[in-house]
Amino acid sequence: MIVASGSLRVVDPEGDPEFYAAYYYLNTLFLCLASTTFFIALAARRHDTIDFVGVDVPALFMCSLMTITQYVVVPYDALSYFLLAAGAFIVVTGCRTQWATACLCAVVVLATLTRETAVLIPALHVAINHRTILTSPIGCRLNRPQVQLVLIAICFLSTYVILRIALREENILYQSFRVAQNFSLLPVLSTAFFAGLVLLVVTSRTAATETIVFLVVSFPYILAMFLIARLWEIRLWVPVVLLLVLLQARGRTSPATSVNTH
Repeated sequence: MIVASGSLRVVDPEGDPEFYAAYYYLNTLFLCLASTTFFIALAARRHDTIDFVGVDVPALFMCSLMTITQYVVVPYDALSYFLLAAGAFIVVTGCRTQWATACLCAVVVLATLTRETAVLIPALHVAINHRTILTSPIGCRLNRPQVQLVLIAICFLSTYVILRIALREENILYQSFRVAQNFSLLPVLSTAFFAGLVLLVVTSRTAATETIVFLVVSFPYILAMFLIARLWEIRLWVPVVLLLVLLQARGRTSPATSVNTH
């Protein structure tokens, strides 16, 4: 603590060591949970031996990326990664029971209360189950993935709207446009990093369809980033990258594009 206090005075002369230490412990805890949950999601539904390239490398890459881009004084990033990974795990494993569906809805609500990146969980659900979701319902009865999509969409939208009203931030979207500020060097470099990674994933033969569907469904989130976010903050791209990496790794051993059934 003495060494940390001395280093802190160089960065922030008026900083409180206990304040920074509390944020450090919080972020480290949820970073470990996020990395572990992401590793489990990568290894889910694999009947063969867990391979280094398909599981270990993506897990190490995302752990490093989340760590490097983490802000010490932002308490919700690592927590949002953990909830996103938890939701991804439930989606990837098929979500075949009512309990699994209830857990997924609960994760979406908690993730929405934490950060808007929760919208990527329904996008991942659509990407993995797009063939079944696009199937015409038999009569007036929806199939399981369609019902689950409706439920998690309601969970996200209702939680998001209620939260905005409770915080009196109904007008925050159109009052925070940063389009002009995003046309500078750092935002352009950050966007180039994300675009390059997307091209690398999309041009791959594994999970290309799922990736395209995911990007299309998550387009509102990506568009909002261009309009109101600081694009030079690479941490804003991490949630999208995390799920893209998951889809890419999943496609290496799972040729099927849907894990859910009627």
